[in-house]
Amino acid sequence: MKNQMNDEKNGTSAIWTNPKKFGIALGLCCFILAVLALVASNINTEVKRENTTAVTTTDKNVEVKVTDIPDTRNDMTIAVPATEVTTKNQSAVNAEDETAAQAADAPPESYMLPMGTDIGNDYSMGVPVYNEVMADWRTHDGVDFNGAYGDTVKAIADGTVKDVYEDELWGTVVVVNHGGGVEASYCGLQKESVLKKGEIVEKGDRIGVIGEIPIENDAEFPHLHLEIRVDGETADPLQVMGYYE
Repeated sequence: MKNQMNDEKNGTSAIWTNPKKFGIALGLCCFILAVLALVASNINTEVKRENTTAVTTTDKNVEVKVTDIPDTRNDMTIAVPATEVTTKNQSAVNAEDETAAQAADAPPESYMLPMGTDIGNDYSMGVPVYNEVMADWRTHDGVDFNGAYGDTVKAIADGTVKDVYEDELWGTVVVVNHGGGVEASYCGLQKESVLKKGEIVEKGDRIGVIGEIPIENDAEFPHLHLEIRVDGETADPLQVMGYYE
């Protein structure tokens, strides 16, 4: 037994004292370490790949299965890509804008007189007529509605206030776009009473109140001078509003 132990001890010592055996043992250790390092590297690569897939999936908002677990969800619950939702929503908004634009460009469905039925001067159809106040001959491109200072002037139809300005001849003027190429100029209002540019009005809404018309200097007969243009051309206000029907 003692001899056997000495032999084993001598054999182990021989590895460290024999260069050839030492080299073989060292090479074997290096090989084992290289194999272990390669295995560890492959494991890290797989982990990084799974993490990258998860991050990419989150950024793109697309669902991707990264496991072998069956997907038992109903098809109706699958998320729709954000780009598709955005496209549908944008189409709906564009359709609403187009419908609103068409409605704004449509002519009024109905009209009402801006004041009572007491008409002073009618539309002259482009023919010069004698103006007693001005004591001369001239065309009358609108209709005069007689009233009193402070009487309310109403919108003849739905529309948008296109402009508000001061005119040396017609005083304070409010221009309303009533749609369909129809624009009405309400002339001779009190400056402090009128609406603002850009305001939306409905038929019958207050435009302002009667003031003065400098060109006519008609202090004894205050009135509203109403002009209507269709596609930029002067037209008979009463005919446009269907008053003669």
